[in-house]
Amino acid sequence: MKNIFPFLSVVTLFAQGCSSDDSAAPPPPVTSPDPDPEVSSVKLAENATFGKILTDSDGKTPYFFSLDTKDTSECLDGCLNAWPVFFQATISVDAGLDTSDFATIDRTDRTEQTTYKGWPLYYFASDNAARGQQGNQFSDAGHLAHSQC
Repeated sequence: MKNIFPFLSVVTLFAQGCSSDDSAAPPPPVTSPDPDPEVSSVKLAENATFGKILTDSDGKTPYFFSLDTKDTSECLDGCLNAWPVFFQATISVDAGLDTSDFATIDRTDRTEQTTYKGWPLYYFASDNAARGQQGNQFSDAGHLAHSQC
């Protein structure tokens, strides 16, 4: 008889733990916060002189380099000091742009570079402000990237 009390105590506790209690309210549904709206990695900005120009998510202006050919960058070595490569691993765009117009090329220096409609994109090292335009026509090499290409 002594051995049956511990056994009955365990069975009773187990049965109580499994019983349903209709008086308890169901837990509230789990809701996740609304995700932040996606910030486009490439945007369109209105420019009084050039119309709609491309910018990155921080407002920096990408450029085309006049010596490039479609899908091929000719800006190498020291040129990259003035014209750093524009690269975004994942492209998301504002309305008015099409992600299919953007691609990635493998450069001869074994880095990657984003292209727009086949043309490699760069920053201009001396553009310090958002929507900077100092690289446009700089040494006849840089041209603002715009949506009318």
